[in-house]
Amino acid sequence: APRQLPEGPVSSFLGNHYLGSGRLMATTPGHPVEVGLGPDLRVFCQRSLVERQRRENSPSPGLVSHLFHYRTMIASRRRDRVTLRLIEQLPTPDDNGVQVLLSGASASVPTEALHNASDHTVSWDIVLEPGGMAAVEFTFTLIVPQSGETQRRMSEEELLSVI
Repeated sequence: APRQLPEGPVSSFLGNHYLGSGRLMATTPGHPVEVGLGPDLRVFCQRSLVERQRRENSPSPGLVSHLFHYRTMIASRRRDRVTLRLIEQLPTPDDNGVQVLLSGASASVPTEALHNASDHTVSWDIVLEPGGMAAVEFTFTLIVPQSGETQRRMSEEELLSVI
């Protein structure tokens, strides 16, 4: 931006067409301004649960482990190459002894999975050629202490609320 821009709301237009609203951060002269304009409707993602396993007394007595294996398919209908970042949110461990262990992450295109333990995410920078597709997979284990006298299975809704 050639001028200083204060922080605040912004409305984006392309000609007379309204694109959306957002919020700008304060910007000093000479620094770039980044404005998110929403999703590209020519890029599609579909996430599915490939496998789920429950093991009692695993990895040690008194613990229950729940393995989750997810696959995300990404397809582009763009006529040009597109670079995108896919970010998957892992469950957040809590103070009740719940642990989350990432055990695998892969992609069908050349990229490296980046695990950020501080914000509990796994991300991939993916380049898709025109009309291209990619598959990304990751597996994690949720380890939960059994609750003594009130041992019970966590319902799927309870597990997914942790995720």
